[in-house]
Amino acid sequence: MLTLLAPLAGLALLDSTSVGTLVIPGLLLARPAPAYRALPWYAGTLFLFYLLIGLLGVGGLDLIGAASELRTTDLGLWVQLIVGAALLLWGVLSRDPDPEKSLTRWRSRLDRPLTRRGAAELGLTAGVIELAGMLPYLAALGMLTAADLPTPATTGLLAGYCLVMFLPALVLTGLRLSLGRGFTARLQRFTEWMMRQADHTLLWVAAIAGVLLVREPITELFLR
Repeated sequence: MLTLLAPLAGLALLDSTSVGTLVIPGLLLARPAPAYRALPWYAGTLFLFYLLIGLLGVGGLDLIGAASELRTTDLGLWVQLIVGAALLLWGVLSRDPDPEKSLTRWRSRLDRPLTRRGAAELGLTAGVIELAGMLPYLAALGMLTAADLPTPATTGLLAGYCLVMFLPALVLTGLRLSLGRGFTARLQRFTEWMMRQADHTLLWVAAIAGVLLVREPITELFLR
């Protein structure tokens, strides 16, 4: 189990730079104090959402065992090729994302006062929207499944993974609380920069995942 800690921590830190785990907390922290007090409810909901998705994923990976047998057939290889090609084309051919549009969309959701329920709903919304881009998390689930650990150990590692995802946001929270309003301008600039990086990173990750997926079926179907 100890050999999993370093790779899982690395994947979790990749996930920690997403819109849901870093940009939205940054936008909340850049607002006046009554607004960012909703952050624990937002972060708690998103944490539980990711943890539940992880537990369901690991618990249901008997299906992946069947899928691994399917992959050895021509049908399975063609499915893998199509999925990989779609990811590759999406990552390479998509137009450059508009970070200002993304920022405007999320700011419009944050403009209204956030109740505890509203913050929880925002966390759930962010989690659902980001499901398609959770490639590091999916890789982590694959590693945990292959390790075949007892359920308590798997649950503990998943909870730790989700906590690491929020470490940068916790650092920003500490800076905001200690430096006060004087930190908000720098926080705003950092949040905007992270939004630009997050949008582009998702496309790069999709393209790389696509390349990794198409290599095996191309070799098996066309080169042998």
